[in-house]
Amino acid sequence: MEEWRSIGSGMLGGMSMQRPTATSVPNFDPVDLMMKKKQQQDNPQLQSTMEYNTDDVYELQEFCRKHNIIGFNCGRMNPKAALRMLKSRMGVPIEEATPDKIKSLLKG
Repeated sequence: MEEWRSIGSGMLGGMSMQRPTATSVPNFDPVDLMMKKKQQQDNPQLQSTMEYNTDDVYELQEFCRKHNIIGFNCGRMNPKAALRMLKSRMGVPIEEATPDKIKSLLKG
């Protein structure tokens, strides 16, 4: 029988196997991070809230009522983006902005 060549003399001859080294982030304390997260959950005043345009929220609510959508989870997505996503998934044509609308947006 033919003998096997050693790994060192073959294809992997010059390479050495190295373990990846862990990098440490300065001033990172995972326990402190978990405690802050717990405090935010316990105290509603510390929770960050997002303020969205009421017109965009109303438009999303009307679309959901019209198409009998009880609810969906869009995470922290902007209501306008969530509405666009729903329309694309349901196959509802997305209205493009008319030139008059664009002009009014540009003029302020």
